[in-house]
Amino acid sequence: MIHLVIKKENDLIARTNLGKFYYKGLGVKQNYAKVFCLFQKVAELEGNEAIFWLERFYYQGLGVEKIGSKKLNGIKKRLISTKKRH
Repeated sequence: MIHLVIKKENDLIARTNLGKFYYKGLGVKQNYAKVFCLFQKVAELEGNEAIFWLERFYYQGLGVEKIGSKKLNGIKKRLISTKKRH
């Protein structure tokens, strides 16, 4: 039912909000892996807020391997360069 929030394939706001629902467990079971996938897709489609969330997941090790700030900066640069190509 909650997935009806996304009407279009590239609806960045809806995908970001859906990710927040899964992150907090609001109306759905908390699922960091699902959140990560949603934010990864949004980041590829120019979602700046999603890049912030992905950084947080990597830094805290939420559903992904925890990594340090140097490696995190490299990932952030790749995400931003992917955005510029779209």
